[in-house]
Parts: sequence; C-alpha cells; structure tokens
Amino acid sequence: MAEPGDFPTYMIDTSSFMHVGGHVSSPRLKTYSLIEAERIWGNLLARIEDGRVKTVPQVMDELKRNDRLTYGRLHPYAKSLVVQNLGHANAVRLLLGEFPDLVRADALSDPADPWLIVAAVRQDAVVVTNEVPSAERKRPRPPSIPDICASKHIECINVVAFVQREGLA
Repeated sequence: MAEPGDFPTYMIDTSSFMHVGGHVSSPRLKTYSLIEAERIWGNLLARIEDGRVKTVPQVMDELKRNDRLTYGRLHPYAKSLVVQNLGHANAVRLLLGEFPDLVRADALSDPADPWLIVAAVRQDAVVVTNEVPSAERKRPRPPSIPDICASKHIECINVVAFVQREGLA
C-alpha cells in the first residue's frame, strides 16, 4: 500500500485553476469538453482533500478577483487547499531581491508568484502554472515562474501535463 508521501504534492498557480475552470489562458494548451472538465474537477477536489494539491492565499485572492466561479468551487476546500504562509515573508523578500522583475512595482495587490514559489520549496512540491519560460517566448519579458523554478531546481509543469500525470481526465 502506498504511503501519502509516496505521491507528489502540487502547488497550483491561478492560471492553472482558471484553465480547469474553463478560462483557457493560452491557445497552445488543450481545452477540455464539459464532460472532461467535470471529471477533472472531481478528481482535482479529491486530490485537494488528500492534501496533494495546495496553493497560497494570494492565488485564492487572485481567483476571487478574476474568476469568481472557480473561486466558488475551491473556497469550500480552503482549509485543505491553502498553505498558510505567514513564516514565508523573509524568503519571499529574498526571492524578490534575486528576481525583482517577478512582480510589477505598480501591482495593486499582493502577487501570488513569489509566495507560490517559496511555498513549493518549503513543501517540496511540483509547481503547476501555465506561464511560459523565457526561452519559449517570442518577445523578451521578465523571468516567469518556470524560469525561477528552473533556477531553484523546482519541478514546474503546465496544467495539461498535471492532468495527464495525475490521470484526472
């Protein structure tokens, strides 16, 4: 019988939750039929209950502002889903010192990206995001979550790879 630690923990970014919720953030990623999406949601919620899918409060805040339907589906699971990150502030400050362009200086809210990366390090989790690494972009832009994960040796995959890996569809 497999032990809980035998399975990876995933730290999910806003874009990936929105993708599963039907808000495709990238034309390069697979879209799911309504039947597939409902199956994915059921399996995703089971992973949350098992403690294998996590996120940070800032992702929930972003969802509340940008995708109330997805937020509404996840909110009842917040106790199992959301990692309390009160002790992460210093690590976030250090990460932003190393990668100052990760967040916009004029951001009106607390961006989730640095908190998600720090939580993934602390939880030894795989990061799931739909952001694209710099090397795959057409135009130069500041480092993204996949770039920073690569520099920190944190596994980072997109939501389609996560759905396939976990057999959610």
